[in-house]
Amino acid sequence: MIVFEIKIKIMFNSDSWLNYWSYVTVIICAYYLIVYLIYYSTNIKKISSVPFAWLNKLKSKPQTANEKLQEEVNKRAKELEKISVQEKLVKNCKLYCLTNRETEIAQFVCKGLTYKQIAETLFIAERTVTKHAQNIFEKVGVNNKLELCKKLENVLTLKQTQ
Repeated sequence: MIVFEIKIKIMFNSDSWLNYWSYVTVIICAYYLIVYLIYYSTNIKKISSVPFAWLNKLKSKPQTANEKLQEEVNKRAKELEKISVQEKLVKNCKLYCLTNRETEIAQFVCKGLTYKQIAETLFIAERTVTKHAQNIFEKVGVNNKLELCKKLENVLTLKQTQ
């Protein structure tokens, strides 16, 4: 068993800030040394508190270049997937001859925003959003938001397969 003995002898003078800061530094270093020793002497897998995040990095396995590259590829693929869904939605809106404002509102509806949130985002009245939504429902031939989203997301793929 390793025993650490830290002896600190510092004289405090009212004029000596150097002594005070060296004392604080020694205390902080001792604190992290103790934490480090406790961490490696036990089988703790992960410490979740923020001050000890650096300890988790010490325990984690370093990534190889291939793993880093694969992680980056996966992240980019998810971003492209989001973009392609958005583009597909816009193209489907064009098929139904929706105006630019109606297309914008349809996108927000498919993201799950309420009419009030859409109105606040676009700086228009909630009643205006409701009227645009009614026009969208009539043009697309649906009765509610869920049907609208399903139809706008699937129209292009259905027409391509036929």
